Amino acid sequence: MNFENGDLYQFLGDSSKLKKHFRKLRTDYAEIDNDVISILAAYRSPETAVCMVDIKKAYKELTECSFPIKDNPSIMARFLLSIPHVAAYSNENGTFFFYLIE
Repeated sequence: MNFENGDLYQFLGDSSKLKKHFRKLRTDYAEIDNDVISILAAYRSPETAVCMVDIKKAYKELTECSFPIKDNPSIMARFLLSIPHVAAYSNENGTFFFYLIE
């Protein structure tokens, strides 16, 4: 499945279709949730949170593959937040930062 396609924005208003795409993503990348949790393990509070660009870089270093959702920050944010214990906040510029909660 091509998660680079700008047409994925059509799913932002339909959560059932977006959830279906996330299930497909998790089938194609079976360890993606664990990989993201591993990346975020050092980030346990809003003060130490990390942005999507840094998550993508760390994912590439960890897996030697590019993060499968590209150029769709809204969809990537929704995907990351669908992983248990992942939280986020947005700064005054609208940049999302992610961290783990217990």
